[in-house]
Amino acid sequence: MKKIISFILCCVLCTCVFAACSAPKADNDIVLKPTEKIDTSNLLPEDNFLGTYKNDDYTAVITKDEDGKFNIVITSKIEKAKGDEWQIKGWFSETTYRVNYKNAVKYNISYDNTGKETKRAAEYENGLGRIQFDENGSLKWTNEMEPLSGSDTLSKQ
Repeated sequence: MKKIISFILCCVLCTCVFAACSAPKADNDIVLKPTEKIDTSNLLPEDNFLGTYKNDDYTAVITKDEDGKFNIVITSKIEKAKGDEWQIKGWFSETTYRVNYKNAVKYNISYDNTGKETKRAAEYENGLGRIQFDENGSLKWTNEMEPLSGSDTLSKQ
C-alpha cells in the first residue's frame, strides 16, 4: 500500500512540477488584429498627372509612351521671334510623385512673323533635373542645367 501511495504522490508531484514549467498565459498578451483599411482616395494614379500645365512663363505638355515613360515637353516663348523647348523623358515614381530625368534636350527656336518655326538648334542634350507633382494639380520644375527665367511652378489646365 505504501508503494501505491508513494506512486500516486510522485505522479501528483510530477504533474505539479511540469505544470509549473509551462509558460504562463498572461492576460495582456499582444494580439494582432486587422486595422482599418488604408484610405487611398487621396493617392492619385500616375495617369492623373498627364495633361497640360501652364504659368505665365512656361507651358508643359505631359504624355506617357507605350513603355510607361513620361514624355514632358516644356516650351517658353521668350519673345515673338524666339523661344525655347525642353524635351524630357523619365519614369514617374508613385511613391514620391516625381520624375527625375537626365539627358533632356533643350532647343532654341526661331519663329517668323507669322509664328511659324523657322529654325531649331539644340543648346544641350544632357539636361538634368526633376519634375515634382502635387495632389493639388500643379508641378514644380527643377532644372539643374540653368536657372529658370520665370516661375518654376505650373498649374494643370
